[in-house]
Amino acid sequence: MASKEMTHLGDLWVSRLGMGCATFSPGYGVRPTPSNVFKLMQRAYDGGIRFFDTSLSYAYHNAVDNFCIGREIPWATKVEYPYRDRAPVSTCSLIQAHNFSRQHHEDWHRYAVSQGRRMFGATIYDDESYHAALECPLMSTVQVPFSLVDRRFSPSACQLIARSVLLQGVLTKFGRTHKNDRLRSVAEFVRESLGVTWEELPIVAIRFALSFNFRVVLVGMSCSEDVEVALEAWDRGPLDSETLEHISDLPLSQPKDIVDPRRWRWTT
Repeated sequence: MASKEMTHLGDLWVSRLGMGCATFSPGYGVRPTPSNVFKLMQRAYDGGIRFFDTSLSYAYHNAVDNFCIGREIPWATKVEYPYRDRAPVSTCSLIQAHNFSRQHHEDWHRYAVSQGRRMFGATIYDDESYHAALECPLMSTVQVPFSLVDRRFSPSACQLIARSVLLQGVLTKFGRTHKNDRLRSVAEFVRESLGVTWEELPIVAIRFALSFNFRVVLVGMSCSEDVEVALEAWDRGPLDSETLEHISDLPLSQPKDIVDPRRWRWTT
């Protein structure tokens, strides 16, 4: 069993496995009730997770704030550009400019100054935004998509946070019944290529991300089973070099209309 690693994210002391809270919102399967949200966060906390990622647009973001404040643990909040001036002042540890772009660099700088001495980061989807965030001195961290089928953004000198490691549930047992035919086919292809069961697939996917030098790997968890799977993957730790080499030889990478959920409505 591997130790549950802690690391520095800027000035923050965080766990390498983080809880992504987008899955508390509609569109990510069964939406948990307020009492279940607390239980999920508490189980994650009891399992060693010390970093939570939410957004002003996510369901129960106030519950996440209060949970982290009460336990004095770090959490990040995404703020979208069109709503930044109306966003309430948060006590979060890390404010993230969601869908950051070079075009709004100066606007975000003014916003950062107005928020005082807080850590700032960016979340991105594409290459142009990624390089713009890396070049922006304001950004302490950059949150990027990364998974078995999407390895565009490998860790660099910047402190990166990995998200979408399960591709919104595609790389789990729910992938086999996904309503999108292409995503369902991708899930089956990845599982068969790896030679694993549906139950093993998310564990391998999380361990794969943990094998790279990301400061934090975010995993969405909307039920108790999700939390236990993530904690088991963290317990088992990064994949061994032989397995990583085997995976690197597999043709798992997918086109942008598959790895970018914003485009899924156009897939057939």
